Amino acid sequence: MIAMLGGGVVARPRLAAAQPAVRLRQVSVLLGTAQNDPETENRIEGLSRGLHDAGWIENRTLRVDYRFSGGDLERMKIDAQEAVGRAPDVIVVHSNP
Repeated sequence: MIAMLGGGVVARPRLAAAQPAVRLRQVSVLLGTAQNDPETENRIEGLSRGLHDAGWIENRTLRVDYRFSGGDLERMKIDAQEAVGRAPDVIVVHSNP
């Protein structure tokens, strides 16, 4: 019985040493351009590179939700309302002229 109790004491610190889960930060990105537009792709690549350079890694420390309206004003309004409703840490907005 003493051996069993001793084994339990040894195993317990391992559980306590586990790292706490890191909360993924949420970013909503609302783009007024089409998803397959070359300019959109360049902007997404630039944002991703900048976030990575600052130490943010998608799906590890950060979750990014991209929405593309393709210039449709009604789609932009819906996307904006949905983004606010999700209460992300940051909302990034880019639109065409």
